[in-house]
Amino acid sequence: MPLPYYEPFDYPEGRLNDVGAPQWSAGSTGFELAVSNSAALTAPGGYPVAQGRGVRRAPSGTARRSVLAFQTVPAEDGREIYVSLLLQVVAPPPGTQLVAFLDNNSTSQSSPQAGLFLTPDGRVGIGKKSSSPGFVTDTPLGPGVHLIVFRYRFQPGNDRVDLWVDPPASSYEAANPPTSLGFVTGGSDPASLDFFQLYTTPQSGGIQFLDELRLGRTWAEAVPFGGPPVPARLGFLTGPADGYTDRPLPPVIVQIQTAAGTAVALEGVPVTLTLAPEGAAVSGTLTRVTDVNGRATFDDLQISTPGTWQWLAAAGGVGQNWSPAQSQPFTVRAPPAFAELTLVLAEAEPDFIRVIGGSPVPGQFVQLLGSTDPTAPGTNWLLVNYGTTDPSGRIQLLAPRSPALNQAYYRLRTGDSSTKLEPPSIGIAPHSLMVAPGEPATFEVIANGPRLHYLWLSNGVPLPAQTNATLHIPGAAPVHEAEYQVIVANVVNSVTSAPARLRVTNTAPWIVTDPEDLAVTAGDTALFTVSALGTLPLTYQWYRNGTPLPGATSTALVINEVRTNDAGSYQVRVENRWGSAWSRPATLTVTEVPTAPPVTNLMGFAAGVTGGTGGSVTNVTTFAQLRGACRLAGPWIIRVHGPIVVTDDYCYITQPNKTIVGVGTNAGIYGGGLRVAATNIIIANLFFNATNHSNADGITIDTSSHGTGKYVWVDHCTFYDCRDGSLDITKGADYVTVSWCKFFYAPVPDGVVQHQFVNLIASSDDDTGTYHVTFHHNWYGPYCRERMPSVRFGRVHVFNNYYDCIGNNYCIRTRINAEVLVENNYFVGVQNPWERYVTTGNPGRLLARGNITRDCSWRVWTRGVVLIDGTDELTDPTLTTDLYPYTLTPTEHVPYYVKTYAGAGRYPYVTE
Repeated sequence: MPLPYYEPFDYPEGRLNDVGAPQWSAGSTGFELAVSNSAALTAPGGYPVAQGRGVRRAPSGTARRSVLAFQTVPAEDGREIYVSLLLQVVAPPPGTQLVAFLDNNSTSQSSPQAGLFLTPDGRVGIGKKSSSPGFVTDTPLGPGVHLIVFRYRFQPGNDRVDLWVDPPASSYEAANPPTSLGFVTGGSDPASLDFFQLYTTPQSGGIQFLDELRLGRTWAEAVPFGGPPVPARLGFLTGPADGYTDRPLPPVIVQIQTAAGTAVALEGVPVTLTLAPEGAAVSGTLTRVTDVNGRATFDDLQISTPGTWQWLAAAGGVGQNWSPAQSQPFTVRAPPAFAELTLVLAEAEPDFIRVIGGSPVPGQFVQLLGSTDPTAPGTNWLLVNYGTTDPSGRIQLLAPRSPALNQAYYRLRTGDSSTKLEPPSIGIAPHSLMVAPGEPATFEVIANGPRLHYLWLSNGVPLPAQTNATLHIPGAAPVHEAEYQVIVANVVNSVTSAPARLRVTNTAPWIVTDPEDLAVTAGDTALFTVSALGTLPLTYQWYRNGTPLPGATSTALVINEVRTNDAGSYQVRVENRWGSAWSRPATLTVTEVPTAPPVTNLMGFAAGVTGGTGGSVTNVTTFAQLRGACRLAGPWIIRVHGPIVVTDDYCYITQPNKTIVGVGTNAGIYGGGLRVAATNIIIANLFFNATNHSNADGITIDTSSHGTGKYVWVDHCTFYDCRDGSLDITKGADYVTVSWCKFFYAPVPDGVVQHQFVNLIASSDDDTGTYHVTFHHNWYGPYCRERMPSVRFGRVHVFNNYYDCIGNNYCIRTRINAEVLVENNYFVGVQNPWERYVTTGNPGRLLARGNITRDCSWRVWTRGVVLIDGTDELTDPTLTTDLYPYTLTPTEHVPYYVKTYAGAGRYPYVTE
């Protein structure tokens, strides 16, 4: 959401993540954070009148979060972000609790960058990268409603968080804030702030009401005055969004605002848009007059020139002295040239449909789309198969058949290069049941994929009337005893569940699968599960060290925010009317959160790299200075201060023996990237945002006329929204280590395809080389989609990396002639932690060991993908007998170390 942001919680009553979507998302839903009429609060005098409803915060013992993503605020000394909200303590918490926080990622944070806390005696506190408040007010909050404000300030050294409680009305919308009640500082400063989260801890108890949330970059934006609003500036209320050339762009709405960002309803003010940079042909109405709400809506704009642009909005008439507004960048591309091909024939075979079509163009890429509804809009048709037309312009493609589909329709299309298939997969299969005679029996499947259809089987025979995700038998009898399966299908493919047997009998329970021993780090989540059979209903009771756990009465025992005193022996008793059974004890081992800084010395295939060590030192602040320094002969240490905008596609590093290192927390390379074609290079502590062109990489290591990139160490860098790859290694580059880096991307609007691909090794099946590369302790975060890494030909070691890029296609891929060793990595909620992709040549190999895969899925999502268990034998000595010395972090410690220390602006380049 753009800043400033105002949230009146004007939603229907219900769970915040449900009724507040899409503004509020991620986290976990629950009525612990719920929009409620009862939580609507009255603002203090002089403050704007409260609107909408409020949020009732009522921790129940389960951690819950609602996440608001706002416009990224990059780290730059002096930048600030303010948060204000109304708070009423109905009942204080039983212990000190984290209520809300700011951070640079959307995951759960026990030690956020800026945390707002509430104590059992009703006092308010703040923390900086801490699980407890470093400053707490002297006096508790009294009854009634209170205005709470906290601020995060980027500054030299450690960043700072300040707190205000009930600031005087005279300070509302002031240019500068009053003196804060107190502040805290702390290390591990972020490269940006991107997310605000409301939070309930796993500790139950207490009720608070929250309302009128505001986020802004100034005090005036977050703490506005409630009197008649005074217009002072323009702001972009919506848009712009990416679009296509010579087509109407998504509407752009410009709002008259106060200095604090509050909307001003002033009708009849002319607002004019201009495009920056100049040079593109623009059509549509560029001057609009504001409506009764003070908004100017531009809904007929078109741009004829592809590129990345920004709108500048300026007011005329009474607003000629107001501050203008500048939009966020947006990209306009040439539209895809879709064309329907002639479908000559569709022949039905027992297992597939043969579709034959053609066009006048040989060698043309063609997609086969399918749908069970011929009238469905084009966006609802699924990609079934693809290929290229033969020399005569004809093409033959096969579409799978399934008895779960009564009908299917097909069409051939060109103009889109996508090869991503979305076949169904089974997440939770039906399980065997035992019920007493006359009792109901229900089988259920939980499946993934679009446009799903179901067909149940009994002993392999279809049940034509059973076409839902559940199969319900109202009163089971011996005649119903059988093996049941379900076919889950869409037009792309189908999958059949394993047989689940129904027995109609009276039998005591027995354990099928015991809970397993667990080793976790304090603050993590522990999950024990048990599988049992016996006549339903079965009841479950979990025990710790022989003592029953209250409320632990299901097949799974979840322990959130594990503490060291949770360690012990866990087992479960399963019972029904005919007897009981005990599982074997499972041991939970809890280790303390690591406190010592990690070892960040150079490891991997780039061992021995010295960069510019021993050479001269130069400081650069502009692209011209950086480019000149990279061309100097001899060893140099190039210190980058602040953000540098690279106006070319790349800044080339063509001379060996260079260290390019950012100073402090805000050094970065924007626009273009770095291209390395030299030996003995170190790149460290830099933020990369390569957006100059569609093929821009943050860093490219390859070959040029000056040489080949070899012996290169990239350490503690952050890569954000780079348009092609974040860091690619191609054209024979060799002996590279990538360590302690963070990779992430911006959200992509619906219908827009972007290249969120991270690390490519070898650019094609002809780009041969040895490619000895190490990736360790890197964070592959939000919206990373593929190539983490994708390896052709290389000998690649991937260890101790953290993956939480939910919504991805795959993480690690082995391809032609590659060998990949995957060790002690931590995968959370991702698809295909590793896979093989088969094209030409010898299929790649992959050996995986010591990894943790939590809530991950596996799917053949495009042609050529082979799902593998990671047990290939590696044959190259560089990954076996001759592998370099290295130290593995215990896998359970990877999330803490990587999320705490990966990326630019972190230890050891910035210390507390």
